[in-house]
Amino acid sequence: MSTGFIWIAAIIILGGVIATVGDRIGTKVGKARLSLFKLRPRNTATLITILTGMVISFSTLGVLLAFDKRLRDGIFEIGRVQRLLELRRQDLTETRQQLETTTKAKTQVEQELAQARAEQKAQQIEAQKQQAAAQKRLKEINQSLRAALNRQVQTQAQLNRTRSQLKQISSQYQQAQAQLNTVTGQARKLRQEIQQNQKELQALVAQRNQLKTRINQQDREIAKLDREIQRRDLSIAQREALLKDLEKEAIALARNLQLLRQGNLALVRGQVLAARVVRIVRPSAARQAIEEILREANRNAMNQTQPGVEKISQRVVKISEKQVEQLIKQIDDGQDYLVRILAANNYVVGESSVQVFADVALNQQVFKPGEVLSRIEANPAVMTTREVRQRIDLLLEAAKFSAQRAGVLDENLLIADNRIQTLIRFFEQLQSYDRPLELKAIAAQNIYTAGPIAVELLATQNGQVIFSTQQSLPQPTEQGAGSGEQGAGSRGAEEQGAESGEQGAGSREQGAENQEAESGE
Repeated sequence: MSTGFIWIAAIIILGGVIATVGDRIGTKVGKARLSLFKLRPRNTATLITILTGMVISFSTLGVLLAFDKRLRDGIFEIGRVQRLLELRRQDLTETRQQLETTTKAKTQVEQELAQARAEQKAQQIEAQKQQAAAQKRLKEINQSLRAALNRQVQTQAQLNRTRSQLKQISSQYQQAQAQLNTVTGQARKLRQEIQQNQKELQALVAQRNQLKTRINQQDREIAKLDREIQRRDLSIAQREALLKDLEKEAIALARNLQLLRQGNLALVRGQVLAARVVRIVRPSAARQAIEEILREANRNAMNQTQPGVEKISQRVVKISEKQVEQLIKQIDDGQDYLVRILAANNYVVGESSVQVFADVALNQQVFKPGEVLSRIEANPAVMTTREVRQRIDLLLEAAKFSAQRAGVLDENLLIADNRIQTLIRFFEQLQSYDRPLELKAIAAQNIYTAGPIAVELLATQNGQVIFSTQQSLPQPTEQGAGSGEQGAGSRGAEEQGAESGEQGAGSREQGAENQEAESGE
């Protein structure tokens, strides 16, 4: 038994003994109801248990420091290690720049999201205030109308009583002439009050109708605001999805940054080393096609982990035979499949073995020409050049995210004819336009699982295309990933044994170049 195992056993036994003793002491202290530092007996027992735990930790650390020189060096010579790490920071410049760019993009999206939420909340509060004020005014008018009706009823009742009195004293006209004149004057005055009350009642009714009309108008405005809020909610949801994607990218960059501090990172987990679209016509040719893909992955892995080695004489990629057999069974049914070989872990320069795994996906049609991948609104008349550029970047990132969410595995995004002049011309046209527009990214051709993501950019207004990255465009349709079409011939591949299309390491080449892989005849 080595010395390390002996020390581990000794530390475990020592910790168990001290824990047992501490538990016994705590139990006895609790039963004896002793008190330390004027604490309650229960708290005193807890304190004894805590001190016992501290003794276990201190004794363990003391034993390790006393008998392990490497541990002492790691704790007390951390300054020297930090100075060595300082020498490695020059290799981190490019990764930090990428991390800062991603952080800025994340901050911008968060600011726009917060602004959109604040505007939405302010509009909702304003609409609620207007509706509450209108309802309060209508309630006051109804109360005034009821009061006027009550006064009219009272006045009418008083007039009826007066008329009854007139009939009763008509036989006593000569004796009550003075009283009759007085009552007649009161009746005239009451009639005037009735007429005045009727006019006020008519004015209140007209005012009530006017308020009802205003309330209906405000209801229509509130419905319009609700539709605008729903549209903004959809835009906010898209931005939140993009923000989550950027956060994941930032986490990945931070993880790679940590690996760079330990050495020169050559491969990252999940990096595509080789990818091809294959169609196996004869099952006997499946193994040959897989071997070609593995040889390509081996070349790319050697170039990354052992740069400068011209002659490749060994196989650094490692994959089990069971995985190869499962892969052959998956792709030998005569359909088009995208086969990718990916790195299973992170590897640094100098590694002599790279563990890989295979990923297989049916190469089917995801988008048809003209399908909308993403859309966003922009008003160049009130936006700066930087804001216009940011809107275009957001449109492209949303299109890429939409394609990957629909099942496209390639990260390569092609805009129109893939010339920077085309994108610059579209940017200049957008910047010079003085009205609000809706920007769309549509599929420029059939997009399959293997990619690439080929899009055309459109600027539309009221459903009409104002300008775009290309003159002749497919008719835009709503986004919907196609499932079931697998592309006859895998875009023109010849069928002789096993057909395969080469994408290149990392899925960075434009499209999949088809190649034949025949069994040894």
